[in-house]
Amino acid sequence: MLVKMGGGADGTPDDSQNPFINGDITFSAPWQVGYEVYDGVLYAEAIIVKSGTLTATKQYLIDLWMIGGGGGDAVANSFNYNTQDGRGGGGSGHTTLALAVTLTVGTHAITIGAAGANKTVRCGQTSAGTYSGTAGGTTTIGDQSATGGSPGSVSIYGSSSSSGCNGRSGGAGGSKGGTANSNSIMTAPGENGTPGDGHIMSRFRDAAHNKDYGRTGTGASSVKGGGWGLNGSGYGSGTSGALVIRIPVE
Repeated sequence: MLVKMGGGADGTPDDSQNPFINGDITFSAPWQVGYEVYDGVLYAEAIIVKSGTLTATKQYLIDLWMIGGGGGDAVANSFNYNTQDGRGGGGSGHTTLALAVTLTVGTHAITIGAAGANKTVRCGQTSAGTYSGTAGGTTTIGDQSATGGSPGSVSIYGSSSSSGCNGRSGGAGGSKGGTANSNSIMTAPGENGTPGDGHIMSRFRDAAHNKDYGRTGTGASSVKGGGWGLNGSGYGSGTSGALVIRIPVE
């Protein structure tokens, strides 16, 4: 857990050595700053979940971890809205880890990947075809980026009241979204990038000890794609991404 500490005389970190606190590095939007220990090393750390401008008055070597926005879900309601006949869960955002990146003096634009939007259609009143949510947005700083998760999709077989519909596919991402038909989970979602075509989502830790990855929607009661540290929960859009910056404290 990121914990802000102060002082220094009693052995706690000295905030004057933390560039996110002492003013050496500032950000134009709200952020969370403090300290975190990784593998026995103390780091100054900043968590950013809003787009804005980072300003550095000194040059630093930084480590970056970022995740894109979660993909939106797709839901096909029954003709009378009594049940959801098909669902496709959005994929979670992909992650990127970059170590020893030079942060130069000056301003640096940061974009946090937006959450993907959901798509809801109605069996029997929507033209036949495949319908999808939207993909999650890309998180970027400089030449580093993490793409968003792909959306889930559903299929409509016709526009008459007797036409059926099904969950077609869960969205790809760091973890793949699940799919479901007639309120039953047909495909379990992946976590930590397995299955799925993204990187392991572990911030700066091994995946086995990580709790910050974005899980995907399951395709049942939870269908939206996860972004920063959240499950997809309920019907709706995905979760936005995040950027974490760390600098060792000497």
